[in-house]
Amino acid sequence: MTANLQKGLTVKQVAAIMNVSERSIYMARKIIRLRPDLEPQLASGKLSLNAAMKIVDGKARPKNRYASLVRAWNACSEDERAWFLTRVRVEP
Repeated sequence: MTANLQKGLTVKQVAAIMNVSERSIYMARKIIRLRPDLEPQLASGKLSLNAAMKIVDGKARPKNRYASLVRAWNACSEDERAWFLTRVRVEP
């Protein structure tokens, strides 16, 4: 995905050479321009273009316990939240 775009080649030509869509070429260019640190993960296949775009656009969900708790809290009803708060001891 991180082919060097030589002068004279269009995005359409590069996409045809790499057998990917033009959109993929534009996405890869944007990712590498804004977050060059992601290039090795893209090149190795550890990170997909879509996952990298979510990171670049700030839409990636953090994979940690706090994020899971926030999602669970947001999915609860007011009654469930009230019940939970009565059982959680909050210390200042």
